[in-house]
Amino acid sequence: MRAYFERDGDRYGRCNWGASFKHQRSLERWEIVEFHDRILGLLNRDYYGPFHDFSLPVAWWADPRVFAIKREIVAFLERRMGDGYFRFKDPRTVRLMPVWHQIFSDLKLAPKIVLCLRDPAQVARSVKARDGLDLENRRIPMADPYGRLLSILG
Repeated sequence: MRAYFERDGDRYGRCNWGASFKHQRSLERWEIVEFHDRILGLLNRDYYGPFHDFSLPVAWWADPRVFAIKREIVAFLERRMGDGYFRFKDPRTVRLMPVWHQIFSDLKLAPKIVLCLRDPAQVARSVKARDGLDLENRRIPMADPYGRLLSILG
């Protein structure tokens, strides 16, 4: 999932979806990835851990530890964005949308969410190139993030 945010009424430039893998990785804001990893770690759902695909605990976003990280994200975005634009991509975002809705509200942002549908074979090649994991003979749970996002967004 790629998430693009804009302040009320502002527009952002066009994105080159045909860009190279190296360019696409430049949209990965490592600060955001680290915030996401910290939240998932608190919930025992580390991105590369055995419990990542398990459901998150009920009302996880109300956990005071998660709330503290949410405040850090808000402060980071206020410093980073100023009056400008900010965009990032991170597949963890889908799982953490409830906290992102709070962040959007706190910052008075109008999010623009771009959901990219990908061929599972292409995902397997990408994961192998990026992480060295051979997923050729494994089931790739592609529908899970999409179903989560659609249920969250209504």
